[in-house]
Amino acid sequence: MTTIFFHGLFMDRTLLVEKGLRPKPVGSAVLPGYRIHIGDRVVAAECYTLPPGSGLTGANPACAKELSRLVDGLGFDPVYVREIAAFGEQR
Repeated sequence: MTTIFFHGLFMDRTLLVEKGLRPKPVGSAVLPGYRIHIGDRVVAAECYTLPPGSGLTGANPACAKELSRLVDGLGFDPVYVREIAAFGEQR
């Protein structure tokens, strides 16, 4: 078995099973000092080195709404759930 860190909608066990994977829940992780950004891509801002203009722009309200439901269902901290949901409310 290989341990992998998933973020975003890749945390959806149902989605992974549909792709033929057999994930075993391990738990959540906290990245102190990092914030999520849901734009054209979902990233833990500053966690990845992305070329300028390749994901930290734009908005993806549908993804934010789906992700906030997912993390709420997984029992994440309500403050984090609200932070993600707020990206779905931005215009």
